[in-house]
Amino acid sequence: MAEPARNLVLVHSERLQDVSDYEAIRERMAERAPDVEVFIARNARANPVTRRWAVGRPTLVFSPIAITGFRPERGRIVAGRAMPKIEEMRRLAAAGVRVPRFRLVEPETRLDEADWGPFTVLKRDVGRQGLGVTLSRTRDVRWVDPRSWPAGDPRRGRRMVAQVFVDTGTYPSIYRVMTVFGRAVYSTVSRSKRARPDLDPAGAEPIDMSIAATVERDLRMSYDMEVIRAAEAIYPAMPDIPVHGVDIIREAATGLLYVLEINPSGLTWHISSDLGRYRMRTYALDFPGQFGALDIIADALIEATRRLAE
Repeated sequence: MAEPARNLVLVHSERLQDVSDYEAIRERMAERAPDVEVFIARNARANPVTRRWAVGRPTLVFSPIAITGFRPERGRIVAGRAMPKIEEMRRLAAAGVRVPRFRLVEPETRLDEADWGPFTVLKRDVGRQGLGVTLSRTRDVRWVDPRSWPAGDPRRGRRMVAQVFVDTGTYPSIYRVMTVFGRAVYSTVSRSKRARPDLDPAGAEPIDMSIAATVERDLRMSYDMEVIRAAEAIYPAMPDIPVHGVDIIREAATGLLYVLEINPSGLTWHISSDLGRYRMRTYALDFPGQFGALDIIADALIEATRRLAE
């Protein structure tokens, strides 16, 4: 049997991915791609043995999240990284991805209702599970000193981003599609159990209403191929981020899809993460079984290693 021509190093982070995923991927790749030798390294450790073995051939180093302790001696690294939401949205918009209109809220910010509509979504520049996502009247949007929010308020110490309100209906909903190198691994739809109050565009009273569809929700697997294809098409816009957790909404009035974010930090490997397992237990779902996640990821890694290893 010929010697492998390339290496793939899978960097494992405890509680964020189960190492059994990587072991199963390695087994699949041994059968399908004998030209690629697969190593598994731990993110928080130096892994000197793996570093020595992997140095002899062109190598791709893959990690859903940022690499910390492991330092490969050779190879191209593709890994997630946290970035401000405003940077992410600017990159997506520049690549032609349909995103809701947005801007950073600064001391001089004043929004025109003729451009933004009567309502505006405000969210933290660094988001997490819908915390601090609120709906306000556009005319009332103003910069607030991040230090002035009360202790415990998720907005405290955070810059805020204004975003055009895309109405997904009486019960707010959002899709999530996990992709690896642009291949869909699983897809869900989250729908709020709580109807949002009726919105009066001409009302005089201020609004500071939670609008996230990820609180008090129903979570189900989704097979909406329009959404899935839209999520897969985003990869060329952010090719340096290998794992996308794409959040997409559909406007109720028009049916148009809008991309909210891709969660570039990579904390979205929910086919086996602690959070993913909790969600699967809670809602009786099967993320890895929906499309055959490990087969899809193995094939994506084979193609990526052959294309990117150096």
